[in-house]
Amino acid sequence: MRNPQSNAGRHIVQSGMSDIYKVHTRDGTRAVKVARADVPFGQDSLLAEATVLFTLGPHPNIVKPYKLGKIDGRIYLELEYLERGLFYENFEYLIIEEEAINIVRGISNALAHMHARGYRHGDIKPDNIWLGEAPKLFDFGSVAKIEGQESNYSCFTPAYLLMRGEIFSLWADVFALGLSIHEMLTGEVPFEFMQEFNWRNKSPANYQAMMKKWDKNYAALKDQIWYGDYSMKLKALLSTMTNYRNSLAAHDAGLIVKFMDRHFPEK
Repeated sequence: MRNPQSNAGRHIVQSGMSDIYKVHTRDGTRAVKVARADVPFGQDSLLAEATVLFTLGPHPNIVKPYKLGKIDGRIYLELEYLERGLFYENFEYLIIEEEAINIVRGISNALAHMHARGYRHGDIKPDNIWLGEAPKLFDFGSVAKIEGQESNYSCFTPAYLLMRGEIFSLWADVFALGLSIHEMLTGEVPFEFMQEFNWRNKSPANYQAMMKKWDKNYAALKDQIWYGDYSMKLKALLSTMTNYRNSLAAHDAGLIVKFMDRHFPEK
C-alpha cells in the first residue's frame, strides 16, 4: 500500500493516538488508521485495537478490519470506509428521534456482542460512532478485557465517564452511549466540565468538589431527559441507559437490546 500521507490518501481526522486517511485501493475505498509518531504508545494501542477487532469477528455494527501492516516504520490498520463518516464530521444539525432509535439499536447490539465476549469498549462518544447505512462502532484503542464485571481504568473521555456505581463496569459503555444520544438530540454535554478537571490533584477536597458538581449535573440531566421533546418510550430508554444504578446490578448492553426488541421492534 502507498503511504496514505501522500496524494493517494486524504486526511480525515486525527484521534488521540492515530491519524485516519481516506485511501483508494485496488479493492475499493478504505479508511486507513496510522499510529501517530508523536504519541509514545500509539503503535501499541493500534496493535491492540487490531487484535480485538479481528478477535471479535464480523458484526454489522462494528467497523470491519481488513489488514494490519507497517509503512515507514509505523503500524497501520486498514478498515472499511463509511461514506457518511463520523457524526461531527458530517452533521451540522441535531438528530431526530427516529435516527436516535436507529443508532441505539445498532450500537447497543455491537456493545452486547463485545460484552458477551468479555470486552468493554472504553471510549463511547459521538466521535466514535460512524453513520452509514447502519451505525457502526469505531475506535477500539481503549478496549479493556473484563474480569468478572470490572476492569482497570482505560481511556474513557472524561465528559462521558461514569462516576457513580461500578465505574469500571460494562455498564459504563451503556451510560456513555446514553450521554452520546442525549448530546446528538440536544447539543448538550452534561459533564463537559470534566474535560477541564485537574486529575493530577489527588486531594480529597478536589475530588469532593468534582463529585458535587457531577451529582448536580446528573440530576439536571435526568430532568432534561424527562422534559425533552420526544416520546415517552425514548425518555424511558435514555433514563435506563443513564441510570448508574444499573452498573450495581451487573447489567450490560444486553439489557438495552432486550428493551429495544420489546419497545422498538424493527419493522
